[in-house]
Amino acid sequence: MQLTGIGNRNYSVNPLIGGIEAMRMFEQDLASLKNISLKHKKYAPKVFLRRPFAGSLFEEISSHDQACSLLLTMATVTAYSDVLMVDMVGGLVTGAVAERLRGAGYVCNT
Repeated sequence: MQLTGIGNRNYSVNPLIGGIEAMRMFEQDLASLKNISLKHKKYAPKVFLRRPFAGSLFEEISSHDQACSLLLTMATVTAYSDVLMVDMVGGLVTGAVAERLRGAGYVCNT
């Protein structure tokens, strides 16, 4: 296409069309990225962090939290006690004993 006026140069429309196509592709990519990020927000797993106390651990594991307190009461675990124990349930009983001692006493776990 030839235009008259500014120095009689040949102007091509192809770079303009290429720029429009590039802008359309950018808009489509941006829209798809926004859609993906919204889906990630909507369906992302939600995690609630809670401090692991012996009561909550036993409640989640076995739903019998009175069994833990009965076990510790029958073993006379109180503050300023020296406790020697063998824990084979992943540290649940050790955590319960440490919570019952409240920093006053000794725990030896083998």
